[in-house]
Amino acid sequence: MLQYVFGYGSLISREARNQTSESQTVVSARVRGFQRYWSAFPLYGWSPLAVKESAGASCNGVLIALTPQQLEMFDEREGGYARQIVQHSEIELLEDLDLGSSLVWIYTPLHPLLPGEDSPILQSYVDVTLTGCLEYGPAFAREFVKTTEQWDSPWLDDRARPTYVRSLQNVTRAAEIDSLLSELHAAPYARRIPIK
Repeated sequence: MLQYVFGYGSLISREARNQTSESQTVVSARVRGFQRYWSAFPLYGWSPLAVKESAGASCNGVLIALTPQQLEMFDEREGGYARQIVQHSEIELLEDLDLGSSLVWIYTPLHPLLPGEDSPILQSYVDVTLTGCLEYGPAFAREFVKTTEQWDSPWLDDRARPTYVRSLQNVTRAAEIDSLLSELHAAPYARRIPIK
């Protein structure tokens, strides 16, 4: 039986997602009751995206249909996270899909921490995620930025020499990404850490 994972970060990107496993069904959606934010992961040495339960919050992303075997592969990919159930009543589908009685999962961090100089946001990870968002249009990307907290954290500007393991081969939408972040005052350029 198919199950679904709600991807709210790098899993939005088809290119990054398919490095783990390809899914035949991926649709855009919004989940209520979860706040997306940047969280340090000592295991990683940088800060990926995370979510926490929060009444009144919502975040957009994608629902990814997975077989049990594929789900195991994504569990391995998402080290440092735990899977928890999302109730169907909290899901707003942005494309046609019949979830039926399928389970829907979301990954939440086991040990959330604030990003810092030793665990910065990676520009290469931002590029992957926002490129994925832009596949669903500018409005989807703007919603992503607006509904994500901790943008004022330190960044590592590694676009020229990416350190993110699933970085894009070619950041074709770099100008669009930078313009979007600047427009929405999300990019703390003054706090960027130059790569050494």
